[in-house]
Amino acid sequence: MALFGTEHLAVLLLTAAVSAAMIRFATGRAPGRVLALVLLAAQIADPFIAAHYGWLNIRNALPIELCDAAAFAVILALWTHRIAVFELAYYWGLTGTVQAMLSPDLPFHFPHPEFIRFFVLHGGIVVGVLYLAAGVRLQPRPHAMGRAFGWTVVYAIGVGLVDWLLEANYMYLRSKPSGASPLDWFGPWPWYILGGAGIGLALFFLASLPYRFGRRVE
Repeated sequence: MALFGTEHLAVLLLTAAVSAAMIRFATGRAPGRVLALVLLAAQIADPFIAAHYGWLNIRNALPIELCDAAAFAVILALWTHRIAVFELAYYWGLTGTVQAMLSPDLPFHFPHPEFIRFFVLHGGIVVGVLYLAAGVRLQPRPHAMGRAFGWTVVYAIGVGLVDWLLEANYMYLRSKPSGASPLDWFGPWPWYILGGAGIGLALFFLASLPYRFGRRVE
């Protein structure tokens, strides 16, 4: 898929439109729970699509990428409106998932099932976070940014252990993405991991700015 080509731009515009509609018509819990079920279906579809096309294996099919963690956090937050879960959904969804939407490592084109699943999942995460923040008006609590970043580091360490045991590359902790990526700015392993963590922390800070005008959140 061409970066910012017709397909890519269409998906980004559609995500923005659905986000605006969800926020505008945020009434009750039904819209959020429907979106939660859509995200869950996208997660469940992943191994079936991989099996159908012959690339299913334990090194690429475990739902442990950061976007997978964000998806599960968004699903739970949409269903329960729990603030602690929303905080993780908010920071993970508006940082790692937005990056994945803007620079997807995806070799497929519409209407390939993996193209559709990828953007339903990632776009749905972004829509869910914006709906919870601007529609339902959930807000991160004080020190949320620090807690979310700390949990991200803990999660990355756990995924790194899985990578080491399976010789896998979840979260790109063993090698950089095959396509162009901001991680290319930081050189070889392990320096690009530190650079990526720095980008992540900066994005967490930017995500906290909408709440700084009313009160501090970190």
